Amino acid sequence: MKYYIFLLFTAFVLQQNLLAQADTIIYDVVEQQARFPMCEALDTTMSAKNQCAQQALLAVIYQNVQYPVQARMEGLEGTVVTSFVVEPDSTVSNAEVLRDIGGGCGEAVVAVINAMNGAGIRWIPGKRAGEDVRSKITVPIKFKLKEAPPYVLIKQDTVYTQLEKVAELESGDEGLEQYIADN
Repeated sequence: MKYYIFLLFTAFVLQQNLLAQADTIIYDVVEQQARFPMCEALDTTMSAKNQCAQQALLAVIYQNVQYPVQARMEGLEGTVVTSFVVEPDSTVSNAEVLRDIGGGCGEAVVAVINAMNGAGIRWIPGKRAGEDVRSKITVPIKFKLKEAPPYVLIKQDTVYTQLEKVAELESGDEGLEQYIADN
């Protein structure tokens, strides 16, 4: 009797260990890809939902990512490629930069991705064999300068390089000359 209890206990422990090991696998390819949750109410095909979810994800990232000042000042443009894991509990983890253009752009994208959990955004997890699994998502984000900022940073000071109106004294040039002569 003790032998059978021991065998049952051992089988249970082995099964739990196998399940725990299976939970740590991150799948690049799954039967149903993880989706950003904004398009689930659509009554359409899975392909249309996936396309809508990709567009919604990019829209959220572009609305929330800040073009880093350092990258602006250095005129950096290009594509940052990031990846992250959608967990079975619908959260994201392991955000990382795969390709960076520098100037803090990669870190800016990762910050937006990491903020999704705190914002309450819950993904539709990827599925494999009908089960929710950890799946990897890769996202390219383009950084393109629209126009140069009208200022430069010198240490911690902002120096404007474009002015709408040149500064003038109320008393004009004569008042300036008098001020210089008096001081």
